[in-house]
Parts: sequence; structure tokens; C-alpha cells
Amino acid sequence: MNITLIGMSGAGKSSIGKLVAERMKLSYLDIDDELEKEQRMTLSEMIAAWGDERFIAEETRLLIEMTSGKDGLLISPGGSVVYSPHAMAHVRQVSNIVYLKVAPEIILERIGNTGRIGRLVRTQEKSLEALIAERVPLYEKFADYTIDTGQLTVDETVVAVVAHATMQSHGSR
Repeated sequence: MNITLIGMSGAGKSSIGKLVAERMKLSYLDIDDELEKEQRMTLSEMIAAWGDERFIAEETRLLIEMTSGKDGLLISPGGSVVYSPHAMAHVRQVSNIVYLKVAPEIILERIGNTGRIGRLVRTQEKSLEALIAERVPLYEKFADYTIDTGQLTVDETVVAVVAHATMQSHGSR
């Protein structure tokens, strides 16, 4: 069984993902980290050098390469993965997709003042608020399951992901 966490930067895909992977004995795979290692550049440098479309294409390529034919993964792709129908079709075939839903004001608080905005695709064209509004319907469209993390602690969110994954592994999708 594979699980893919989707959501905005700052939603907790990495922190929640590592904890879920540990609890479920899955291998944790952060596509952004792997892309930075492969390219020897930061995400911001890649986006600046390549532009959004090539970045999305490279992210898609690596996601597919690293997950094809594999089982036992907790996959944490970048938040922009939803801009690639090819990536999302692949992820849907190889995993159960969980959307970590976080209120826009929390996302703004988490990444707005950290400099992480440069790591986001399509921020040259629009504000962070507009980007969130654009992506939320895509996350909702592709999710097999949505967890609204607004009132949950980190541990409660982990428990919710694990409970959903356990139900899915028993065939009640």
C-alpha cells in the first residue's frame, strides 16, 4: 500500500508524512527533497532557472520514476503536483491520496513570513491568497480522502491518516 499526501506548502505533508510513515512502517519519500538532491539546486533556484512548466514536468518525471512498481511508500510530493494531470493519474493508480486541508490564514501564517514563498510554483503571476484559492479545488478533486487539520493536533492528524489508510487496506474504498 502507498499513501500520497497532497496540500499546500505548510500543510504538514512532510512532518505528518514522516510520522505516518514511521507508524505504518512505510518508506518516506519527499519528492521535493529528492529533486533538490538530483539537481543540486534549491526549489527556488529551479523555479527561477526553468520556469513553472519545466519545474512541474521535472517534478512529474521524478515522481513517476520513484514510485512506479513500488509498494510501502508514504509519498509527499510538492504542492504543485496537482498542476500535472499525468502525475495525478499516476499517483491515483499507485496510491491512496489524502488531502491535508489547512485554512488559508494558517497557510499564510506558516509560509508567508518564512521566505518559502519563492519555493511555490506560479507565485510570479498571483498572490499567495489567489494561489491557495486556485489550488484548493484541485486538491479536493484529486483526493480520495480529505482531513481538515484545522482543529486537530499533529498526533490527531497522524491518527486520522493511519485510520483512513487502514480502512483502505481492508478494501472499503
